[in-house]
Amino acid sequence: MHLLPRLYLTTLGLILLTIIGRAQEFRSFDGSGNNLMHTDWGAANAPMLPLAFNSFKDSIGEPGGSDINARDISNIVFPQKKDKRSQAGLSDYVSIFGQFIDHDITLVSNGTEYWPIEISVDDTVMRLLRQIMFFRSKPAPGTGTSKQNPRLYNNEITAFIDGSVIYGSDIKRNTWLRSFKGGKLKMSEGGLLPWNTLTGEFNDALDPNAPEMADDFKRGKKHFVAGDIRANENPLLTTLQTLFVREHNRLCDVISAEHPEYNEEEVFQRARKWVGALLQNITFNEWLPAMGIHLPQYQGYNPEVNPGILNSFAASAYRLGHTLISEKILRLDANGTTIFYGNLPFEEGLFNPKEVLRAGLEPYIKGMAGQVQQEMDCQMIDGLRNFIFNDPKTGKSVGFDLAAINIARGRDRGVPFYNDLRAIFGLERVNTFNDITSDPEVARDLMTAYGDVDLIDSWVGMLAEDHVEGAMVGPLLDTILKDQFIRLRDGDRFYFMNDPDFTEEQKQEIRQTSLSDIILRNTTMDCIQENVFFMEDQAGFRCWPFVVETDLDMSITPMPIVSESKLNIYSKKDQEVHARLIGIDGKEKWAYDYQLSKGENHLTLQVNPLLPRGIYVFILEAGEEFNALKVFIE
Repeated sequence: MHLLPRLYLTTLGLILLTIIGRAQEFRSFDGSGNNLMHTDWGAANAPMLPLAFNSFKDSIGEPGGSDINARDISNIVFPQKKDKRSQAGLSDYVSIFGQFIDHDITLVSNGTEYWPIEISVDDTVMRLLRQIMFFRSKPAPGTGTSKQNPRLYNNEITAFIDGSVIYGSDIKRNTWLRSFKGGKLKMSEGGLLPWNTLTGEFNDALDPNAPEMADDFKRGKKHFVAGDIRANENPLLTTLQTLFVREHNRLCDVISAEHPEYNEEEVFQRARKWVGALLQNITFNEWLPAMGIHLPQYQGYNPEVNPGILNSFAASAYRLGHTLISEKILRLDANGTTIFYGNLPFEEGLFNPKEVLRAGLEPYIKGMAGQVQQEMDCQMIDGLRNFIFNDPKTGKSVGFDLAAINIARGRDRGVPFYNDLRAIFGLERVNTFNDITSDPEVARDLMTAYGDVDLIDSWVGMLAEDHVEGAMVGPLLDTILKDQFIRLRDGDRFYFMNDPDFTEEQKQEIRQTSLSDIILRNTTMDCIQENVFFMEDQAGFRCWPFVVETDLDMSITPMPIVSESKLNIYSKKDQEVHARLIGIDGKEKWAYDYQLSKGENHLTLQVNPLLPRGIYVFILEAGEEFNALKVFIE
């Protein structure tokens, strides 16, 4: 028997794997198997990608960086001296969508190693607290044993932009989130995320089997459950989480109507695939360009590209959004007026999901569209930098300074100094503080805090840089973000433009779908910016009718629906039509059959007056004819 040459065997294996891959229509939940030769690339619990070297003091795992106190640096460099809004007119959607994508691609939990941030005796705000609590990131098992085996950090979720923030990165979490009815995800009353209760409703008993959710401030035992543990971190993030669950459930109805032969699992998976594609499109074609970050044109899937997350990206660079946050979360009605409950100080919304239950989704949707975010710079609001709260377990006051924590996190994870990181990414080293920024005040603050440009922490230096022309970031951030997002696009076999399961027409439809489209389809909003990442004047707004263009035409007046609204239907022939009222949770709330005459029909619509206030879909069905109208019950 003759042995086949090794090269031939390798080539044959690649061909077979390619054939198998083409047959694999849906992603795994944990991201494994995306790359057919490196099945763990981008998968949950795969190590983050280290750089050529780390800055651990012992080259093994001892926190690196300088010995300059992180809280002192925060106090010198990061006070929010003035309200400085984005010169490009970027809205709050930029920072919050960035956080949403962060929770789709990166997660490293804290371990048990306590490494507190000391507070100086002359600290005017926190001196009585003495320390800011800080726990080091959990190292990957088996790492940190020698210089040849330094600490690594596992990314606990999938690296891909795949909607794991919505669906989870493991089957157990995903199973709890699913209703197993029509492919839909669970929702609670009012079209909100499910609560961690036995039925998913707020007023029911806690479910001991509900997936774990982060609850840093222990404001209450009940919280929303989502694909990512951080969904309750702030109301704006919770709003985006909810919006995309609504979009998934809406797509399930569309897919079921178009393909009645699909079973529940296939409806779910196809809606999941579509939502993931929408997230990719918004990320690469709306969000990144809004920030002035432009990637080279997509050339197709490259199996040689590792889509994993860079440690320097997760532990340092991608924390840029923390400087974009404003003091208040705006809560506005459709006319742009503050709602009855008022606007919300950002720190009061932290891990406080009841604020979403109280105000509903729309005030946050409108509020994000109605506020220009802070400029990306070395300033952070007091609500994130000087926040003091009571620990419910001990009753003691606890200090929270996100700027100091970000500095400490870079040191904890061995991210190189700013100047070293520039060199690693092919940029020239800086020699003076004025080489970093043309702002003399920022240069002076850096000099006061560090004294030496080679001691600057990477996160601080990145934020201090003068911005690239036409972008909201400096050259180092621009370089790292491009590197990471090219990996996430080109190293993803299921990137929507490469996915053979999408037709060319479907790809075009995805590319033409914006975040504003998803908002208008899934909320009571009827008018919003065409590009929600910018705060524009009225000329830049779009307003949509909600009637789907089908054979049946209808309207309901007045709107919102009252006890006896007028239902107007045009029919091409005498026929009976079945009418249904569907809640955002996908459940039928009301049904009635009408006898239509050819031409205009003016009917009375009587629905149960006890139905809760909120969004519904009014559906007409007559044989193959179908129409739907989004309605609101006051």
